Amino acid sequence: YHKFDSAVLKQILEHIANSQVGRTVRLNSDEIADIMLINKNDLSHPLIKLHEELIDLSKQTELEIVSML
Repeated sequence: YHKFDSAVLKQILEHIANSQVGRTVRLNSDEIADIMLINKNDLSHPLIKLHEELIDLSKQTELEIVSML
């Protein structure tokens, strides 16, 4: 069992998440959207662009990403 430095791990996760900006995703509503910005406080709920509207998934909890396209 190894402990990891949480600050280093957070930086790695942020780097991985930021590499997803610009990717196209499918939402649970079966709609297609693009990832526009990663929320540093909630990496799994980015800002997306859907039908020319920007949506913050950390605030629109009824929507979620189900797959990367």
